[in-house]
Amino acid sequence: MDKESDGICILSFDNGGPGTYSQLLILQEYMSRLASDLCVAEGDVYPADYFDLMGGVGFGG
Repeated sequence: MDKESDGICILSFDNGGPGTYSQLLILQEYMSRLASDLCVAEGDVYPADYFDLMGGVGFGG
């Protein structure tokens, strides 16, 4: 599949306080599992390498 036809991947954090914190923990777990699947150190996997746009509202921003 051509990279240009893949579209864009957006990561959005909503709400604030505990809601955003839990979203960050989920993202951390996702990155940890991705590092494990790729057989690389967790410190070598960054969300910016997999998401085209990241943003949020309130505390999530």
